[in-house]
Amino acid sequence: MKKASIIISMAEVTCGILESQQCHTFDTPAEAKAFILRNLEAESSELDTPLEKDSGDIMSVFRQVTEGNFSYTVGDHEYHIAFLKVPGEYNVSDDEMANTLEAFVNTGRSVRQYEKMAGNISLNMHRACQNELWRFVKAIIRAFANGRYDRRNETAHDQAELVAGFMDEKRF
Repeated sequence: MKKASIIISMAEVTCGILESQQCHTFDTPAEAKAFILRNLEAESSELDTPLEKDSGDIMSVFRQVTEGNFSYTVGDHEYHIAFLKVPGEYNVSDDEMANTLEAFVNTGRSVRQYEKMAGNISLNMHRACQNELWRFVKAIIRAFANGRYDRRNETAHDQAELVAGFMDEKRF
């Protein structure tokens, strides 16, 4: 799994000579835009010269394009900015998911740590994804209730059986 990102390359040219070039990676177009404008406005303030758009449009980082470029001028300084959007990869195989969950719970975490993680998910996970996760949790409950068990997972089985019965009764 890989998070989506946006890569910005910002080159400063003064009197036809490349002065500097920077590359930065951001999680969102808004962060990239804020960084670019903050740097350009700082240069404009430092040189006491207005910022002028040369070509392209900074708003293109928000459009449905993968890459693009635009430029600005501050006095005799030209700023050439190129961006590349790298899409996220959210496909996680069933084996990866099962292995990740097993690794997560097989570390001796306390109930308090599980509660903290659950709170984090509730606060930070996209709301639509929370609905999907809830569907998954209910499927896990039913699988535990109906699956094989021995003394090592007897508590999980017995409690899941009770919760699954309640969900069936209430048509969850």
